[in-house]
Amino acid sequence: MRMESGTGKLKPLLSIAVPTWNRAESLEKALNFLLPQTAAFNKSIEIIISDNASNDHTPAVIATVQELYPNLKILTNRNEQNLGFHGNLMKCREVSTGKYFWVLSDDDYVREGLMGMIMQVLSHADGPGVVYLKTLDREVFQTYRLDRDQLLLQEGHRIGLISAVIFLNYKEPDNFLNETYKKSAFIGLLFLLNAFIENRKVEVIEGPCLKAANEKPKGYNFFDIFINHMQHVIDYMKVLKIPSAVIMRFRSLYLRKFISLYYLLYKGEKRL
Repeated sequence: MRMESGTGKLKPLLSIAVPTWNRAESLEKALNFLLPQTAAFNKSIEIIISDNASNDHTPAVIATVQELYPNLKILTNRNEQNLGFHGNLMKCREVSTGKYFWVLSDDDYVREGLMGMIMQVLSHADGPGVVYLKTLDREVFQTYRLDRDQLLLQEGHRIGLISAVIFLNYKEPDNFLNETYKKSAFIGLLFLLNAFIENRKVEVIEGPCLKAANEKPKGYNFFDIFINHMQHVIDYMKVLKIPSAVIMRFRSLYLRKFISLYYLLYKGEKRL
């Protein structure tokens, strides 16, 4: 692995990881939304872009943004072979140095004003363990506090959308997670649960947070990912001794409000 960096020596407040593979156009658009907003916080943010052996023009996109934003701390990596999403994310996680960690998908676009809200929340003396970005069709942001169990019960499966959560970069259990839940599609959600070991407070930022490219998921077995891999999350909740009533409610909401809808969609498209 080769990592190259821009300027900046102080430990950042926030590490933003952007794992990518063969989506140069989407990546370019995502970075064009993100980077102008991070320029005002160049001493507090590091950006990690990890290319999972793309065979399109992704390297050229990354080189261009490095030239355009020389004052940002941009770490770049290109894997010699495709390591899968799990492996590529672990590369980002290993080199991140920020107090908080945010995995931004290369097809999720940061809406105007969001970075300012995020940095305001993270900079607070009584900072949260987790920030949840709840995207709503409105023009203004608002924030409010929850605790861990309230988040799990209120938002359920939605916290599994990796770009929607920012959390303390607590790495101590990472080796355990990597060995126990190898190649889990929900490794980001497992990292989020780690953050609650340190701090159970949640700050919700509600408003025009993210705009998605709306590409339908593809390239994997639906039930393997969304049932078997979600079981990794349920199992780890038990390891963390989250109350059984909360776990059961989380699982029930996930099955009823998410799996059933996608089952009908995929069956209708004959993709099961």
